[in-house]
Amino acid sequence: MARAEMEFSELFTHGVRDLLPVARRKGLVSYFDCVGAPIALDGPDAALRAGLHRIMLGMVDLLDNGFVMFSAESLRPVDGLSRIMVHAAGSGAVSSLALDGVLQRLALTVDADDAAGRRPRAQGRCPATGSLVQFVDAGPNGLVLTLELEVPAEVPDHVRDIEPDAAGAVAWLVSGSHGGLGFAAAAPTSPRLAGEGVHRSGRGLGGVGRDAQGRTAQTAGRCRGQPVGRR
Repeated sequence: MARAEMEFSELFTHGVRDLLPVARRKGLVSYFDCVGAPIALDGPDAALRAGLHRIMLGMVDLLDNGFVMFSAESLRPVDGLSRIMVHAAGSGAVSSLALDGVLQRLALTVDADDAAGRRPRAQGRCPATGSLVQFVDAGPNGLVLTLELEVPAEVPDHVRDIEPDAAGAVAWLVSGSHGGLGFAAAAPTSPRLAGEGVHRSGRGLGGVGRDAQGRTAQTAGRCRGQPVGRR
């Protein structure tokens, strides 16, 4: 019996959703994103699920308050293997007791302590996947746990040789702040929009306006040569 195809982005999203109620109970604000090439996993995924769960739960357990950000990037398969990088990052109040417990649970060895008593770096091998796990404490810039590994994968049938086409739709970036959205803030969205067939206009971002709720709205680009819409 053929194994049902599972895309990595779907597996990652399921893993994050399992952790969201835990983060919510602690009062943590949560974000997540998955970028990169669409890949279909070719083989059992239980170890990968466990590896993702370990680092994401570890970051949630580290924080007493603040926010967590779960992100993943997958590279296009080469010779049947795709490289995956998963980050569980956060910022907020961290107790030394929680930090010691999480590092021990993840079997990470501390590289060095700094003068402030923080543990800037630690690393080890994930017992579920055998892959490298790294921890970085960047002080006021937050914490991050990273899992890097290669997995058997292939390009899903439904995306092979298909060029993304947004069919002339217009994309907008909307901000809750009252200032305009500058190019620097909008630029990181370009790869995601391009993956959906939306491409930024060569003349830069379009006009700025207000939506019905008074939020600043700015066009992100145009689709396949269509004019940028304005509000």
